[in-house]
Formats: sequence, C-alpha cells, structure tokens
Amino acid sequence: MPASGSLALSDACGIDVMTREQLTDERVERAMDVARAAGEEGLAVAAYLGDDLIIDTWSGLADSDVGTPVTADTLFQVFSVTKAFTATALHLLADRGLVDYDLPIARYWPEFGVRGKERITVRDALCHRAGIPQMPVGVTVERMGDWSWMTEQIANFRPWFPAGTVNAYHVLVWGWLIGEVIQRTDPEKRDVATFVADEVCAPLGITDFHMPLADEHVGRVTQLKADWQVQLDPDHLRNAAQPVEVSPAPPVHNQRATWQMSLPGAGGIANAPSVARLFAMLAQRGTFHGTRLLSEEIIEACRRPRPDSLADDLIFEAPAWIGQGGYWLGGDLRRRIPADGSLPLVLNQPGAGGSTGWAELDTGLAVAICHNRQFVVDRKDPHFQARITPIADAVREVAAERA
Repeated sequence: MPASGSLALSDACGIDVMTREQLTDERVERAMDVARAAGEEGLAVAAYLGDDLIIDTWSGLADSDVGTPVTADTLFQVFSVTKAFTATALHLLADRGLVDYDLPIARYWPEFGVRGKERITVRDALCHRAGIPQMPVGVTVERMGDWSWMTEQIANFRPWFPAGTVNAYHVLVWGWLIGEVIQRTDPEKRDVATFVADEVCAPLGITDFHMPLADEHVGRVTQLKADWQVQLDPDHLRNAAQPVEVSPAPPVHNQRATWQMSLPGAGGIANAPSVARLFAMLAQRGTFHGTRLLSEEIIEACRRPRPDSLADDLIFEAPAWIGQGGYWLGGDLRRRIPADGSLPLVLNQPGAGGSTGWAELDTGLAVAICHNRQFVVDRKDPHFQARITPIADAVREVAAERA
C-alpha cells in the first residue's frame, strides 16, 4: 500500500528549513532494504509518471560514521548525472539556433582550434568521440576549480585519437569542453553554472540541484563512501581520464572545496526529485507541467546512437550505449537497451559509483536514484546487476499499475 507523511525538518539552529511529504510504496521500501543489506548506506528515490510525482522516498544514513539519518533535506553528489543537465543546456542553445552540433568547437572557441583539434565538432565532444579524454597534466583539486586554467590547458591539448574515430568516455574533461561552448554561445555570456540554473532548472521548477554548492547548503550533503580505495590505474588512458588527484571518489568529493566548484561534467549536488524533474521533461519529449524546454526534434535526435556504438569504449573496455546527444541509451545501469536505440525508448545518465537518472519515452516514467556509497559498475559483465536494480524494478512495477 502507498504510504505518505509530512516531515518537518530543522537546521542546526532548530529553525524549520523545509517540509516535504514522503510518497512511497511498500515494494519500493522493501527494495531499498534489499539494497541497504547489500551494502548501500543512504538512498533517495524519486519518480515521475508524466507530470505526476509518484515516488519520493529516502532511507538509511547520510553519515554512517556518526549515525546521521537521510532526511527530506539531504543532498547527494550525483557525479556524471550532472552531464544530463549540462547536455540539456547545450541542446537549448542548439534549439535556439546558436549552436550547430556539426561545426567545429573552434568556431565558437577559437583558441581550441590548434595542435590537431581543428576538426573536433561539438557532436564529437557530446558523444565522447573528441579524442581528448585526458585531464591536464599537473591537475589538482585547486586547479580543477580554476576555469581559466582548465580551459587554457585544454585548448593546448594534442588529441590522443583523431576526431570522431574512437569511443573513449571523457570522464571529467567533458564538462569543460561542453561548458565552454555554452559560455561562448550564450548571448548573455553567463558562466555555465548560471546558465544551467537560469535556463534549465528555473523553468522546470528544479530547486535543489546545486553547481556550485552555496555555503548555506553545506550541512545538507551526505558523507561519501566507496567500495574501493583510490589508486593509480595501470591503464595509462584511464589514469589520464580520471587522475587520482581529482578522481570522482571520496578523497576528492568529501571536500567542501570540491562542492563549491563549477564542475559541469561531474560536480552536481542534488536531491532525487530535482534530478527526476529533468528526466521527466525528457520522458515527455521536451515538456514538463506545460513548459516546453526542448523541441521534440532535439529529443528524437538524442536517441540516435553514436557511431561505432557496438565497439568497445576504451575507458570501459566494453560497449557504452551513448547517444549522439550525450545522454546514454539505457536505464538503471543495466545493458538491456539495443545499440540501435529501438524500444524501450530510454535516455539515461549514470554517475560514478552508481547514481543514475533515466527517462522512458515510451511510458512517460522518469526516475532518479541517489546514494552515498559508491559501488563498482562492471560494464564488461553482460550479467551485471547493480545494488539499485531491485529499486528500479519496484519503481517500474508501481508505475505500470499507475499507468
């Protein structure tokens, strides 16, 4: 049976900061218990069916070291789920005729067009085929937060692979590639974080997606844990793409300094309903609560797989079902979506360690699952099942009944 209740939350001074109903179903709660028994610590799940919020629930510990529970006020780091927000921002500019996916990035960012990068297109970057998956040599947490330093270094890169020839997930550098194009083409010249807030979040009523995080929200962020210890990757390419010094894992992302950077590829901090609202817009082919954010043509184009989609992505050493619009073509971290983008129609964005959001265009269902204990996602194993898989299945069961 569905359950709901009103929760009033207080900040450290005892002042009520927000009230939100918990909307759930016993099947989802059981699935969350299963996930926690398998190793999860804190979880938040939200789902929309069309415009209707059908699941908004949370469970477990925000900080297992001191026993702090997850509440309605808790925020989670969502890592590469952030890319869905940034990609949407770029698609807005394309919809407005300000960006052409098939033009070279150098058309918008002239300094970029040197040392063999002249032919890299916006589309190449969006779908992780730009041939420059590496982070700058000498990058540190402090330098990662310096937008000018990062973009100057990237503009001086030599490609590891010719443009548009190799699938190699641009784990972190993607954020500056796409973010700089956004900043260069926005008529108001806003930074990427402001553009996302103004043009993506505000029209959709998204109030708890933060990039960067303001001081007043610092106490709401979960303590991140992981099932592994960060160490040097023996594979030179993967190590270059996510160096130990800035790896999307606890040593870097439990730092307040990291939370307060603009990292449009992996730095978003949010609650589950805010992430789910973005995917609800995608699930309804560009609209949400009467607001059209993207055209149906843009959404349909995003369903097209990137070239050579059956070939291994060199970062994952397995195929990665990524569409030409930057979103992935599969949901809940499982490899069930055909490379040709056929049914079911799913746009997804996973994040490091298992966070995810996805939109089902054939059912209108949009789901976000946030958590604070990262697990290993094995894309080389076709039978891989994530700890959050039972939650995804339970949400789909509830949605099918509601539909």
